[in-house]
Amino acid sequence: MRPMEMILLAGGLGTRLKAIVPDTPKPMAEVAGKPFLTHVLEWAARQGVTHAVLAVSYKWETIKSFFGDNYQGLLLTYSVEGEPLGTGGGMRLAMEHTSSAHVFACNADTLFSINLQMMKALHTAQGYAITIAGKKVSDSSRYGFLKLSGTRVVGFSEKNEIAEGLVNGGVYLLDRNLLEGRDMNTKFSFEQDILANCKKMGVYESDEYFIDIGIPEDYEKARRDLL
Repeated sequence: MRPMEMILLAGGLGTRLKAIVPDTPKPMAEVAGKPFLTHVLEWAARQGVTHAVLAVSYKWETIKSFFGDNYQGLLLTYSVEGEPLGTGGGMRLAMEHTSSAHVFACNADTLFSINLQMMKALHTAQGYAITIAGKKVSDSSRYGFLKLSGTRVVGFSEKNEIAEGLVNGGVYLLDRNLLEGRDMNTKFSFEQDILANCKKMGVYESDEYFIDIGIPEDYEKARRDLL
């Protein structure tokens, strides 16, 4: 297996979890006796990721003081945003710390235990510029579902539409040149400015475990599930 690199978006304020985990970066919320980010890093390491770049902002020193520069053999680099740059800007800045032609990106408050090697195989075989990890759910209203033609993503539904569908699981594999042309330290949205305009985008579907701790109900579910 070739070495793999991953960007972890870990700069969120965790506004909706503030009553439960006040004054703590969302990825550091305790789940099953350790920060949620621990579960994400351990999954990434098992999948063959050798270098993870953490795109951080709010109280990022808390994250570094806990994990340091190497966690269980996984090299960690911190891409610090002077001010919040959005998902796209944070990813663009973090890309400067990577060298791979294809880089994984993941939300640090989401765990989707997919097989990254299989996702990469699909990405390269189909020649996609972006591949999204998709998870089938019975109620897609919180996320909106992916519109497909085979494994190709042709659009996105609106949120709040209650229907079974394949949702964006928050794990991506993207060609680095998608972001390198953009100015650094500029705020923009990966979802609205990159995903919505990409014409060569595919999906890797998986039924592996998926949890997003962004709301209190799912945070409590993660605490039960990951014990």
